[in-house]
Amino acid sequence: MLSSGVVIGPLRTLPLLHAASLGLAGALLFFLPLSAQRTIHVPADQPTIQSGIDAAANGDTVLVSPGTYTENIDFKGKAITVTSGAKQFSDAATTIITPATSGFVVNFSTNEPTTAVLNGFTIQNGYEAVGTYTLPGGISVSAASPTITNNIVTNNAGCGILLTNGSNSLIQGNDVRANYSSTDSIHFFNCYGTPYISGSGIAVVDVGSIQINDNVLEANFVYPNNSNSGQDVGLGGEGILVTSNTQNIKPNEHLLVQGNVVRNNSSSGDVSGMSLTPGPSSVVLIQNLFYNNIQPGVSLSSIQVSLSGAYPFQSLPTLPSLTEINNTVYGGGEFVIGFGSSDIENNIFFNDLNPSGQSNVPPAGITCDSQTDVKYDDIYHLGAQVPSGCNPGAGSLFVDPQFLDPGTFNFHTQPTSPVVAAGDINAPLIPPADLDGKARTVCGTIDMGVYEVRPHPATVVTSSLNPSAGGTPVTFSAFVPGNCNVPTGTVNFLDGTNLLGTVNLTAGPASSTANSATASFTTAALTVGSHNITVYYPGDFNFDASTSAPPLVQVVTGYPTQTTSLSITPNPARQLQPITFSATVSSTFANLGGPPTGTISFVAAGGAVLATAPVNASGFATSTISTLTAGTYVVTAVYNATTTYASSNSAPVTLIVEGKTPTNTVVSATPNPSTYGQPVFFTAHVTAQPGSPGGVTTAPTGTVLFTFCHGATTTATLDATGTASFISPVPGAIAEPVGSCPFTGTYSGDNVFLASTSSAANYVVNPSVSNTTLNAQPSPGYQGQTVTLTATITGVPSPTLNPTTGQTVPPGLTPATGTVQFYSGTALLGSAPVVNGSQAVFTTSFPNVGTYSLSAVYSGDANLGPSTSANFSETILPSSFAITLNPATITLKAGQSGQVAVLASIVGNFSGTLTLGNGQIPTYSA
Repeated sequence: MLSSGVVIGPLRTLPLLHAASLGLAGALLFFLPLSAQRTIHVPADQPTIQSGIDAAANGDTVLVSPGTYTENIDFKGKAITVTSGAKQFSDAATTIITPATSGFVVNFSTNEPTTAVLNGFTIQNGYEAVGTYTLPGGISVSAASPTITNNIVTNNAGCGILLTNGSNSLIQGNDVRANYSSTDSIHFFNCYGTPYISGSGIAVVDVGSIQINDNVLEANFVYPNNSNSGQDVGLGGEGILVTSNTQNIKPNEHLLVQGNVVRNNSSSGDVSGMSLTPGPSSVVLIQNLFYNNIQPGVSLSSIQVSLSGAYPFQSLPTLPSLTEINNTVYGGGEFVIGFGSSDIENNIFFNDLNPSGQSNVPPAGITCDSQTDVKYDDIYHLGAQVPSGCNPGAGSLFVDPQFLDPGTFNFHTQPTSPVVAAGDINAPLIPPADLDGKARTVCGTIDMGVYEVRPHPATVVTSSLNPSAGGTPVTFSAFVPGNCNVPTGTVNFLDGTNLLGTVNLTAGPASSTANSATASFTTAALTVGSHNITVYYPGDFNFDASTSAPPLVQVVTGYPTQTTSLSITPNPARQLQPITFSATVSSTFANLGGPPTGTISFVAAGGAVLATAPVNASGFATSTISTLTAGTYVVTAVYNATTTYASSNSAPVTLIVEGKTPTNTVVSATPNPSTYGQPVFFTAHVTAQPGSPGGVTTAPTGTVLFTFCHGATTTATLDATGTASFISPVPGAIAEPVGSCPFTGTYSGDNVFLASTSSAANYVVNPSVSNTTLNAQPSPGYQGQTVTLTATITGVPSPTLNPTTGQTVPPGLTPATGTVQFYSGTALLGSAPVVNGSQAVFTTSFPNVGTYSLSAVYSGDANLGPSTSANFSETILPSSFAITLNPATITLKAGQSGQVAVLASIVGNFSGTLTLGNGQIPTYSA
C-alpha cells in the first residue's frame, strides 16, 4: 500500500515530545546554554573554527564571522556555543562550513551535553572519497546531546543530520535540504553503514529523547538509479527517518516532531516525507505540514508503503504510543500500523493520488490497522471517501477540506471550509499558535490541520462631519468588532492609498458591542474635493487583517478657482531642451479666503505630471524642465485643491517637441599654411543648424573626432562655446610632414544635438629653413693626422602663438635627412649622409702645414631647405717628435748604477731617423 507524507509503523514516524504528556523533564524542551565566560572571535582571535573550539572552555562562545571555512569540526565533548549569531536559518547563508576531508562536516561524538550549541551555519558538501569508505554527511551526533539550531544543512552526500547511539538533542529552526544518496558502479553514499538511511534529511537511529521542531525538511533525495546490487533499498531520501537496529521498543526513547514543514523529498523506497520504524516508546506529532513528497520512477506522484507482515508486532512486549494532533498531510496520505495506543485528532489527511481507484495506490487519506482509532480528523481521497482499516470515531469527516490553493502549496483553508471549528478543543497538546504563529484556537473552537481560520473583523469607519468645509477638523472613527477576544494593535486611516495616520486601538466602551475596540483620527488637512476614506486593521494574534468597506466618501467643500493663461515656451521645442511652463490661478472669493496658495501641476493627457510649481502671492506658478523627448503633448495646468480652494484646470495647450537639433561642424587650421615643425591649432566649431526650431540656448556638448588624410585620428572635447581644438605637433613630438592634407571633424552628438561631420579642409605644411654648423677635431691638427669633420643640421620652424592663452608654443622636432658636402675652400673634400636626423660625419687628413678654410653644405630634403655652414678655420702644424725621460733626472754616487727610460713620441706624420747619444756620460756608465 502507499503513503503520502508520513508513514508510522511500530514507531514509524518521528513525533513531537511534550514534557507534560510524556513525563519529560523541562530541560528536554528548553536547552539553556551555560553563561558564557568569554567570547572567542573567528578569525580575529583564532584562524579557524576548530582552533576556536580547541581554545574554548566550557561555557565559552566561539563567534564566527561571515565567510567560507574549509574544515571539518569536532566539539570534542565541550559545552560551548559555536555560532554565527544567526536568529533564523536564512541568516546562516553567509557563514559556510565546507569540508576539508571526506566524512561528516560536523561531529558530536564525545558526550556533548545539551549546552553544546551549533547555531547559524551553512553546512554543505560532506562527501565520501572514492575508496575511503568514510561515512559522509552534514552533521553526525553519536552518543551526544547537542542543540542544533538555525542552520542550513545542504548538499551533503549520505544524509543531512544523523543522530545515533543515544541522544537528547534539540533540532530546531534548521533548513535541511537537498542531501542525497546515490548508487552506481562507483559510488554509494552511506551515512550510517546501511543503505536504508542514506539520502535522508534527518536520520534518527536508537536515540533517547529527541525534539525536531520548527524545521524545514525539503528536497532530500535518493537518485532514481539507487540500488544495492539488485537489492531493494527500501528507505532513504525521507525528510525525517526514525529507525532502530533492533525490532524492540525502547521504553526510554521519546520523539517529538512539532511545527515542521516536510516537502519535496524523494525516496527510493516506500515513504518520502517521514518514515518511522520500531524505536521510541512514545511518538508525538504536533502541527506538521507534509506535502509534495514523492517517489521517483512511479507513474503517479505517490509515496509507496508496503509494511504488511514486515514486523512481528505481536511478539513485542510493549507497543509504542502515538499522539498526532493538528497535522496536515497532503498527497498520498498516511500509513499507520502497530501502535499500542494512539490519539489521532484534528488532522487533515488528503490523498490526491489515484482518483480512479488503482489497486497499488492507497484507497484513502489514512490507512491504519484495525486497532487504530481516529477522531475529529478530515480523511479525504479523490476516489474513496473512507479511511482504510482505521476506526473512525466522533467528529470524523470525509470531505474536501477546501484548501485555498494546493496548486501553489497554500494549505490554508477557506473560511467556508468544513474543517473550520470542527476539531476537538479538548485534544491533548494543542499548541498555543498555529503554523503561522497566530492563535491556534478561536473562542473555544479549533480547526483541523496546521492553520487556523481566524475572523476578519468587519471594521467600520465613520465621520464626525460630512460634508465638511475646507480647513475644518474632521474626526474619523474606526470600530473593530471582537468576539471572545478584544482586537488589539493599531489601525491605519487611509485616504485612497495615502496614509493619514496610524492609531492604537482601545477597548470599546461598556455600552458598545462586547469586546470591540475603537480608534479615532482627526485632521483638518483634507483638500477640497471627495476622499475615499478606509481603515485597515492589520490583525493581531487572535484576528486576521481586515479593511473597512465600502470606502467612506468624505466631501470637502471650498471656494471655486479659475486657472488661466497657460503658456509654454518655446513651442515648438527640441527634445531635452529647457521648456518653461507658466500659469496663473485666481478666485473671485479672494476677499473671503485670501489669495489662492498651494501648487499648480502641469499635466499631460493621460495624467502624467510633467512639473509642479508653487503659486506665488500673485497666483503665478512657473517651472522649467528639460526631460521631454520628441512627441506631441497636450498639456493642462491644474491647480491642486487646498483646504480652502477647489481645484480648477486651464484650457489645454498642445506642445510640439521635435527630435534632436541638427548641427553644423566646421574645421580649420591655424596657421595655414605653416612651416615644417611649426605648431598648428586644429579647431572644430559645432553649432545648431540655422533655422532649427525650439529656441536652443545651450551649446552642443560631447566630442569631435578629427580624421586626417594619412589615417591618423585625434579626439577633442567641446568647450562651453561648442569648440573643440588640439595642437600638433606638441612639444617634443615629430612634426607633420610637408605637403597638403585634407582633414574632417565628426561631432558625436549628445542628448540634444544630432551628430554631424564637417566638410574636408586642407592644411598645408611648407618646408622649414635649416641651419648647418661645422666642427673639426682635433683642432689644431698635424701633418697626416686624421681630422673628423661633423656637420650638425637643425630645422628652424616658426613658433606659434596660442590664441587662447596668448603664450608662445614651441615647435616640434624637425629631423633632417639627405647629405652634406665638405669643402676646403672651393675644393670638395667629400660627402656624408645625415644620420640620426641631425648629423653628417666625414674624416680626412691634411699633408701640408698651413691654415685651411673648411665649410659644410647641406643639400636639404623634403621638409627642410638647404643651408651652408660658416667657415671653420683649421690649422695644420708640422709633424715632429718629442723625447720624454723617466725619471727626468737621476743622481748617482761612486759605485752606484741607475736606469733612465727614454720615450720618443711621434707627432703628426714624422718619418725621419732618430739617434740618441750624449758625450758627457761617464765612461763607467752602461
